[in-house]
Amino acid sequence: MNPTAKENREQSRRSFFGSSVKLVGVGAVAATLGAQTTKPPSDVDLLNYALTLENLESAFYVQGLTKLTAADFAASSLLKNLGSGVTDKVVDYLKIIRDDETAHVNTIATVIKSLGGTPVAACPSYNFTYVTADDFLKLAVILEDTGVSAYDGAIALIQNPDLRTAAATIATVEARHASYLHVLNGDLPFPAPFDPTKTQAEVIALVTPFLSKDCLATAPPVVPPSTVVTKAVANPKSATVISSTVLDGSASVAGDGKPLTYLWKPASGGKTAAILNANTVNPQVQFGEGFGYYNFELTVTDSTGATAKDQTSVFYAGR
Repeated sequence: MNPTAKENREQSRRSFFGSSVKLVGVGAVAATLGAQTTKPPSDVDLLNYALTLENLESAFYVQGLTKLTAADFAASSLLKNLGSGVTDKVVDYLKIIRDDETAHVNTIATVIKSLGGTPVAACPSYNFTYVTADDFLKLAVILEDTGVSAYDGAIALIQNPDLRTAAATIATVEARHASYLHVLNGDLPFPAPFDPTKTQAEVIALVTPFLSKDCLATAPPVVPPSTVVTKAVANPKSATVISSTVLDGSASVAGDGKPLTYLWKPASGGKTAAILNANTVNPQVQFGEGFGYYNFELTVTDSTGATAKDQTSVFYAGR
């Protein structure tokens, strides 16, 4: 392998680790979503999910490149029409893919530990059903395509943006692996303008046949998606005040866990008040019509455009 290329790959690994592990000093990783009925997967959960797949891929290449020889790949029917310029480098390039997967395993495990989590253990054994180099290459492209779809499906669930970016840098490398293996299999390396995404449950179902009985116990449980819905909560409820007051929408919940936008306005059935900074979570109210009830309506909107409304009533006892 070219020394410069090897150095660049090591720098890339260090860059991933550096951008991720710095999160340890800034507090909790998972976003606080407020009241909810089903807890979404934390960033550590998602990293362990990725680690399960990387353990599988790393073991596949380590075992395969121990079992199969350069002569086995030279005899491959898939490679016979690709020319010596390609076939002479296949084993070396597969070893690079192996080293990439091992680097992914080591780095993700280190980041999980730095975040206070426990990395999921690699399986004691796997069920890789290949005999020839052709079988190995066909299975390799399936595993790489699965890895790309898994990362694409999970990245949006990662709460911390630094970890999200770091996961994307792995996803693109997995996609490069997949493209190379598609070429070796005689397939189009970029079959569609968009890669498909798969849920955690779909991916676990795909890889379960490769997990032996002693391995299933170590696989992380499938975490169901969040059932949180966007909800508006306007406070204070039924309060009595004698001066200007501040409304409070902070108990509102975003179904997607991202920041909400707020809009307050007077509601019908009461006196009219002036609302200062009506598009903030805590606007100030000035009671312009004196003694009596004032009604307010809060509308919240999440990043997907979903909205929710709530009302509250305040009794102004001042003059």
